[in-house]
Amino acid sequence: MGSNRFACFLGCERGSHRHAPMGIALMALVLAAALMVPVRALAATMDLEQLEKNAIAETIQINGWKTGSFTNADSTTTHWFPDVYQFTVTRSGTYSIMYETQQVYSGYSGLVLVLSDSYTKSSNQVYYNPIAWMAFVGNPMAYSSSEYLSAGTYWILIGDAHDIYYGLEDPSKYNIDIDPYSDDIYDFLYDYTPDESYLGTYRVGVFKHPDGAVPVYRMYNRRTSEHLYTKSLTEYNSCGQDNYADWRGEGIAWFAPNSSKTPVYRLYNRGLLVHHYTSSKAERDMLVNRHGWRNEGVAFYSDDAHGKPLYRLYNGHIRPSQHHYTSSAGEKNTLVSNHGWSYEGVGFYGVK
Repeated sequence: MGSNRFACFLGCERGSHRHAPMGIALMALVLAAALMVPVRALAATMDLEQLEKNAIAETIQINGWKTGSFTNADSTTTHWFPDVYQFTVTRSGTYSIMYETQQVYSGYSGLVLVLSDSYTKSSNQVYYNPIAWMAFVGNPMAYSSSEYLSAGTYWILIGDAHDIYYGLEDPSKYNIDIDPYSDDIYDFLYDYTPDESYLGTYRVGVFKHPDGAVPVYRMYNRRTSEHLYTKSLTEYNSCGQDNYADWRGEGIAWFAPNSSKTPVYRLYNRGLLVHHYTSSKAERDMLVNRHGWRNEGVAFYSDDAHGKPLYRLYNGHIRPSQHHYTSSAGEKNTLVSNHGWSYEGVGFYGVK
């Protein structure tokens, strides 16, 4: 996983829009959310007893999720890495590595994720080669990184940041043979990991990007019941933080082409506190010129080959009234049949 240089997509809105300005959003990421940094090549070893489940790696299927739990040294485990996962890339390309804390029972969620391109074990040690890491500290939230991976097998080691923080402070406590982390990781955890107890659950997944396509992420606002759709990692990874505190990440909604002849416009209404998406210039201009909506530009593109339909629904009974978009026929049918939504047809298309 390479280092990400985030850029605010479409301009981050202030105030009731619940979007942080660039400086605040980046500060939130550094202080309390997630930080992805490349690790210098380093063969690392660790005593086998420092990993749960006898260091056996569970398999993650591409385009799927694995669920696990995390805890700190003050509860039931002193292991650095509670879980180890492996996945196989058969076709080189861009992949999303997605990680979400689902529920935090105590304190903050504070985890470290390490990506390795090798992983072997002897009778008493584990050997691996960390190529990237991510520190993740804060309230329940989601994080995604888009990475180019060559064909091969990869391993993800997930550990509690509280454990690792104290392990780095006093490595002898954990019998670590070689420090597997860069100084950057130590500095991050030393400066920003709160002295809290951690208990909770998470899920991690790996998703292949179709050629020529980018993920569109789906976010949910608990206060307004709105779903937001964005291809901006900055926006998505800010979920749960500061001006994004009401938002929760819900993963990849669909994949959109990098470009096409059919842009999808994103609009925002300050009065309703909701967004709207349309590929119709006429609808865009009507909402902007007559109804007080603000045009935020091109959010993403619709697939001109009509690969995956994105269903458009509307609910005028909830407040604020709003539209919803989904690639799931099952979700569409449930909302229409059981929750008072009206189906308005196909709004635009994602890549199949």
